Amino acid sequence: MSGRVFAYLGAIRYRVLICSILWILSPISLTAARADLVIALTSGQSTVLLSDTEIDGDFSTEDQVVTGVSLGFTGTFFDSVENTVDVSSNGNLNWNGNRDFGSLGGPRAVARISPLWDDFLFLQGTGGKVISNKDPGKYFAVTWQNVPLWLEYYSHSTFTPYTFQVAWFGAPTQIGNFQFQPNDIAFSYATDLANLRDLYGVAGLNRGGSTTFIPFPGDQIDAADTGNNSNPGFMYAAEAKQKLPSLTSDEFFLFRPDGNNSYNASRESLSGTSSSAVPEPSSLLLVTAAIGTSAWWHRRRRQRLTQRGAY
Repeated sequence: MSGRVFAYLGAIRYRVLICSILWILSPISLTAARADLVIALTSGQSTVLLSDTEIDGDFSTEDQVVTGVSLGFTGTFFDSVENTVDVSSNGNLNWNGNRDFGSLGGPRAVARISPLWDDFLFLQGTGGKVISNKDPGKYFAVTWQNVPLWLEYYSHSTFTPYTFQVAWFGAPTQIGNFQFQPNDIAFSYATDLANLRDLYGVAGLNRGGSTTFIPFPGDQIDAADTGNNSNPGFMYAAEAKQKLPSLTSDEFFLFRPDGNNSYNASRESLSGTSSSAVPEPSSLLLVTAAIGTSAWWHRRRRQRLTQRGAY
């Protein structure tokens, strides 16, 4: 009798163990696709390209650019084949060593990838950084982390720390439930939009040569505005609050090649349903391994108890 009781208690412990494992791992599978940025700052090879090393009042060094940064793959931007890119402190990638801080929407002479082109400040003590993350052959990402705007910094006693990212893919890559394709470009944002004030930003792809500009999806053009907002891709703070993916969202802007040397722009989600969706492999393997190991342990224990006459 005591043997049966012992075996029964062992079976209960087995079931409790399995339930505990699934309870612990369930947040992993539920949150694995959750991200404010498409590429996590801990992913791949991480390099700080720029940081808050400026001297207060030294305007000559506020607008910086790091030239010739390797993508880690050969990419195509519109109809131009690229292996490197120049990274501007002012929220864009280009190929001209360009440091311009005055953001202008619509087609322009300088080719740019602009997740949020504006006049950003790199001043001592603000904690601003520009970080690249790459998995050679797979993706290249640049994140502007906690960077204040020049105008907000000098106009207010406080400022919004902007964090946003551009990711360029060199190979098919699944993140969460979304399958990225070669030469996809994604813009993602991790900024508290409620505090936006003095934004004069541009988001989109500029082909260069003043020919083609692909604005972010949902762009609102104000034809009556005699200033910048009559140009595609330009946004003031009010429009940004309405259109940019929020801090609590895993949405992002996707620019996907259309096969005709241009791009289609759309708003996507890492946790949304797609034809290529598969379970998160890390969580699936952990659950499977845990169940398999626990089942083996219970079978092995039952065999020993049977041999001892407990069953």
